[in-house]
Amino acid sequence: MTILNKENVIANFPCPTFRSHQKEVLEQIVESVNSGYKCFLLDCPTGFGKSPLNIAFGRSFNSAFYITPQNQLIDQLKKDQFCGQYLTEIKGKGNYRCEKDPVLHCDTCLKKISKQKEIICDEKRDCPYQVQKQLALQSQILLTNFIYFSLVSTHANFSDRELMIIDEAHNI
Repeated sequence: MTILNKENVIANFPCPTFRSHQKEVLEQIVESVNSGYKCFLLDCPTGFGKSPLNIAFGRSFNSAFYITPQNQLIDQLKKDQFCGQYLTEIKGKGNYRCEKDPVLHCDTCLKKISKQKEIICDEKRDCPYQVQKQLALQSQILLTNFIYFSLVSTHANFSDRELMIIDEAHNI
Protein backbone atom coordinates (compact mmCIF):
# COMPACT_ATOMS: atom_id res chain seq x y z
CA MET A 1 0.00 0.00 0.00
CA THR A 2 1.25 3.45 -0.92
CA ILE A 3 1.52 5.94 1.92
CA LEU A 4 1.71 9.60 0.98
CA ASN A 5 3.08 12.36 3.15
CA LYS A 6 0.56 15.22 3.04
CA GLU A 7 3.24 17.89 3.46
CA ASN A 8 5.25 16.45 0.54
CA VAL A 9 2.22 16.39 -1.73
CA ILE A 10 1.41 19.99 -0.76
CA ALA A 11 5.04 20.96 -1.42
CA ASN A 12 4.76 19.35 -4.88
CA PHE A 13 1.85 21.62 -5.80
CA PRO A 14 3.24 23.57 -8.77
CA CYS A 15 1.44 26.89 -8.29
CA PRO A 16 2.52 29.59 -5.83
CA THR A 17 -0.93 29.65 -4.18
CA PHE A 18 -4.00 27.44 -3.95
CA ARG A 19 -7.35 28.36 -5.45
CA SER A 20 -10.49 27.96 -3.38
CA HIS A 21 -10.89 24.36 -2.14
CA GLN A 22 -7.82 22.96 -3.96
CA LYS A 23 -5.82 22.33 -0.80
CA GLU A 24 -8.77 20.66 0.93
CA VAL A 25 -9.37 18.36 -2.05
CA LEU A 26 -5.68 17.50 -2.21
CA GLU A 27 -5.64 16.66 1.52
CA GLN A 28 -8.79 14.52 1.18
CA ILE A 29 -7.24 12.49 -1.63
CA VAL A 30 -4.03 11.98 0.39
CA GLU A 31 -6.12 10.71 3.33
CA SER A 32 -8.03 8.38 1.00
CA VAL A 33 -4.81 6.98 -0.54
CA ASN A 34 -3.43 6.42 2.94
CA SER A 35 -6.66 4.60 3.86
CA GLY A 36 -6.18 2.15 0.99
CA TYR A 37 -8.20 3.66 -1.86
CA LYS A 38 -6.60 3.19 -5.27
CA CYS A 39 -8.95 4.96 -7.70
CA PHE A 40 -10.41 8.45 -7.62
CA LEU A 41 -12.70 10.46 -9.80
CA LEU A 42 -12.18 14.18 -9.42
CA ASP A 43 -15.24 15.98 -10.79
CA CYS A 44 -14.73 19.73 -10.52
CA PRO A 45 -15.88 22.66 -12.62
CA THR A 46 -13.79 24.17 -15.41
CA GLY A 47 -11.27 26.56 -13.89
CA PHE A 48 -11.02 24.72 -10.58
CA GLY A 49 -7.41 23.81 -11.26
CA LYS A 50 -7.46 20.03 -11.57
CA SER A 51 -4.20 19.99 -13.55
CA PRO A 52 -2.08 21.45 -10.72
CA LEU A 53 -3.60 18.86 -8.36
CA ASN A 54 -2.69 16.14 -10.86
CA ILE A 55 0.87 17.47 -11.05
CA ALA A 56 1.17 17.52 -7.24
CA PHE A 57 0.23 13.84 -7.14
CA GLY A 58 2.34 12.91 -10.16
CA ARG A 59 5.38 14.52 -8.54
CA SER A 60 4.68 12.62 -5.30
CA PHE A 61 5.29 9.26 -7.00
CA ASN A 62 8.46 7.99 -8.64
CA SER A 63 6.70 7.69 -11.97
CA ALA A 64 3.32 8.57 -13.41
CA PHE A 65 1.30 8.59 -16.60
CA TYR A 66 -0.73 11.70 -17.38
CA ILE A 67 -3.16 10.69 -20.11
CA THR A 68 -5.48 13.07 -21.92
CA PRO A 69 -7.84 12.57 -24.87
CA GLN A 70 -6.38 15.10 -27.32
CA ASN A 71 -3.03 16.40 -28.50
CA GLN A 72 -4.47 19.90 -28.08
CA LEU A 73 -4.74 19.28 -24.32
CA ILE A 74 -1.18 17.93 -24.28
CA ASP A 75 -0.02 21.18 -25.88
CA GLN A 76 -2.10 23.23 -23.43
CA LEU A 77 -0.59 21.41 -20.44
CA LYS A 78 2.96 21.77 -21.78
CA LYS A 79 2.45 25.52 -22.25
CA ASP A 80 1.02 26.00 -18.74
CA GLN A 81 3.45 28.16 -16.79
CA PHE A 82 3.14 26.08 -13.63
CA CYS A 83 2.49 22.54 -14.87
CA GLY A 84 4.39 22.25 -18.15
CA GLN A 85 7.87 21.97 -16.71
CA TYR A 86 6.99 18.74 -14.90
CA LEU A 87 5.64 16.92 -17.95
CA THR A 88 7.42 15.16 -20.81
CA GLU A 89 5.10 14.51 -23.70
CA ILE A 90 5.06 11.85 -26.35
CA LYS A 91 2.66 11.79 -29.28
CA GLY A 92 2.38 9.60 -32.35
CA LYS A 93 5.14 9.59 -34.97
CA GLY A 94 3.10 11.77 -37.32
CA ASN A 95 3.49 14.70 -34.92
CA TYR A 96 7.27 14.90 -35.41
CA ARG A 97 9.23 15.98 -38.49
CA CYS A 98 12.33 14.19 -39.74
CA GLU A 99 15.33 16.45 -39.19
CA LYS A 100 17.20 15.05 -42.22
CA ASP A 101 14.23 15.45 -44.58
CA PRO A 102 11.87 18.09 -43.09
CA VAL A 103 9.24 17.35 -45.74
CA LEU A 104 8.63 14.00 -44.04
CA HIS A 105 6.96 13.35 -40.72
CA CYS A 106 8.61 10.63 -38.65
CA ASP A 107 5.87 8.09 -39.40
CA THR A 108 6.49 8.47 -43.15
CA CYS A 109 10.26 8.56 -42.70
CA LEU A 110 10.26 5.35 -40.64
CA LYS A 111 7.99 3.59 -43.18
CA LYS A 112 10.30 4.69 -45.98
CA ILE A 113 13.29 3.30 -44.08
CA SER A 114 11.63 -0.07 -43.51
CA LYS A 115 10.27 -0.46 -47.07
CA GLN A 116 13.24 0.79 -49.07
CA LYS A 117 16.01 0.12 -46.58
CA GLU A 118 17.04 3.72 -47.26
CA ILE A 119 18.57 5.24 -44.17
CA ILE A 120 17.57 8.84 -43.79
CA CYS A 121 18.58 9.18 -40.18
CA ASP A 122 19.94 7.10 -37.35
CA GLU A 123 16.56 6.06 -36.00
CA LYS A 124 17.63 5.82 -32.35
CA ARG A 125 19.85 8.90 -32.24
CA ASP A 126 18.53 11.35 -34.84
CA CYS A 127 14.82 10.62 -35.16
CA PRO A 128 12.91 13.34 -33.24
CA TYR A 129 10.14 10.88 -32.42
CA GLN A 130 12.52 8.24 -31.03
CA VAL A 131 14.47 10.86 -29.05
CA GLN A 132 11.26 12.28 -27.55
CA LYS A 133 9.97 8.79 -26.76
CA GLN A 134 13.16 7.97 -24.81
CA LEU A 135 12.91 11.27 -22.91
CA ALA A 136 9.29 10.50 -22.05
CA LEU A 137 10.08 6.96 -20.92
CA GLN A 138 12.80 8.30 -18.60
CA SER A 139 10.68 11.13 -17.19
CA GLN A 140 8.86 11.21 -13.88
CA ILE A 141 5.54 12.22 -15.47
CA LEU A 142 4.94 10.92 -19.00
CA LEU A 143 2.23 12.90 -20.79
CA THR A 144 0.42 11.29 -23.71
CA ASN A 145 -3.01 10.82 -25.26
CA PHE A 146 -5.47 7.92 -24.93
CA ILE A 147 -4.83 6.54 -28.40
CA TYR A 148 -1.04 6.58 -28.17
CA PHE A 149 -1.15 5.02 -24.71
CA SER A 150 -3.52 2.25 -25.78
CA LEU A 151 -1.53 1.43 -28.93
CA VAL A 152 2.02 1.66 -27.57
CA SER A 153 1.81 0.94 -23.84
CA THR A 154 1.83 -2.83 -24.16
CA HIS A 155 5.20 -2.98 -25.92
CA ALA A 156 7.21 0.13 -25.04
CA ASN A 157 8.13 -0.23 -21.34
CA PHE A 158 5.18 1.95 -20.37
CA SER A 159 3.84 -0.52 -17.84
CA ASP A 160 6.13 0.15 -14.89
CA ARG A 161 4.61 3.42 -13.63
CA GLU A 162 3.18 3.81 -10.14
CA LEU A 163 0.38 6.26 -10.92
CA MET A 164 -2.03 6.82 -13.79
CA ILE A 165 -3.76 10.18 -14.09
CA ILE A 166 -6.52 10.24 -16.69
CA ASP A 167 -7.65 13.73 -17.65
CA GLU A 168 -11.15 14.05 -19.09
CA ALA A 169 -11.89 10.46 -18.03
CA HIS A 170 -15.57 10.87 -18.88
CA ASN A 171 -14.49 10.57 -22.55
CA ILE A 172 -13.36 6.96 -22.21
